[in-house]
Amino acid sequence: HGSDVEQSCYRSHPVMKISDHKPVSSVFLVKAKVIISEKHKLVFDEVSREMDRMENEQIPVAQLSVNEINFKNVKYRQEHTQILKVTNIGQVPMQYSFIPKLQEESYCKSWMWIKPSMGCVYPGNQASIALTVFVDTDSVAGMNSGKQRLEDILILHLEGGKDYFVSISGNFVTTCFGQPLADLALMLRHVREVPTDELIQLGGQTDSKHNSDQFAQIYQIQQLHQIPKELCWLVEYLSLKGVEQENLFQESATRQEFSDLCDLLDTGESAFRGSVHAVAEGLLLFLEALPEPVIPIALYQRCIECSNQFLLCRQLVSKLPVVHNRAFTYIVRFLKSLLAHESYNRLDAKLLSTVFGAVLIRPPAEVAQKLASSKRAASHASKRASAFLYHFLVSKQ
Repeated sequence: HGSDVEQSCYRSHPVMKISDHKPVSSVFLVKAKVIISEKHKLVFDEVSREMDRMENEQIPVAQLSVNEINFKNVKYRQEHTQILKVTNIGQVPMQYSFIPKLQEESYCKSWMWIKPSMGCVYPGNQASIALTVFVDTDSVAGMNSGKQRLEDILILHLEGGKDYFVSISGNFVTTCFGQPLADLALMLRHVREVPTDELIQLGGQTDSKHNSDQFAQIYQIQQLHQIPKELCWLVEYLSLKGVEQENLFQESATRQEFSDLCDLLDTGESAFRGSVHAVAEGLLLFLEALPEPVIPIALYQRCIECSNQFLLCRQLVSKLPVVHNRAFTYIVRFLKSLLAHESYNRLDAKLLSTVFGAVLIRPPAEVAQKLASSKRAASHASKRASAFLYHFLVSKQ
């Protein structure tokens, strides 16, 4: 730059005659910038801090109301919900979502759902996220056996920010729903009277502490036929009060009705004051929740293959394990009693075989997955299962 250069001397050199051009020389004073290390470091540190501050203001920051959530006394088919509050304490809008853990496909266990699982929260605002635990037919057997537990770790991810972890825990109240037929047939006590570790091994085999009048006859049926008292109670109740009821197995129970029914079957203490329809739904759920269906999974394919020939169907049933054979016979006898009152309840063999075929005859998990992807194959399998049961309902034997 011109202002930073000053000429202090200019002269010629006539003595030098090497060239026909006259040599000249000049001396300049030039101003140059020099970095002072101490001051440079101070300025650099100050600029770095300012840049970090500006960058941090662009990072979303959340504050969670809790980091641990415990669900106490979770019962089968009852929703248990707790609220997780997430506050945006940063300077920018916060995009959040729950993400799966490594090597897992879902961000939470099958017995839990989260609403909403993603969203946007503006600075100073708060999101209320409902965490709901619901142990259904698919998971109740695992909860009873101890193979599954109410334990999980949720990962709440902030886009452009860090992850937050929420620990989930809880205890499940053991139920007869989802217990093996053979265990229930041997168990004279109600399931909530039996220690969990004893249930996992087999099931209690001592006298009931609550041998109430409503179960007195049930115990006799259980011991005589080796059929679970819970199945006996459901069937005997419907035989007494539901054979002439219209729309049986086609209406749902209220949540309170089903809760009361579970308490009765699991403890034997409370009286049931719900509707016949609640008991009918309870029977279907009881059969659907069995870890091993009445027709064992290993025999599913043979069952489907022989569904067109009653003789082969009878041969297959005769080879069932004793408890399963007697349960199947007991249920068929009950369904036939319903058909004897067809003029009142409007039920027919086709409807009953369709409804009960789906819960008595269930495919293996890998087959169920294939059927789920093909409506045509699923319909065909369902018709075969219904046909298998239909033979027994219309037979005079």
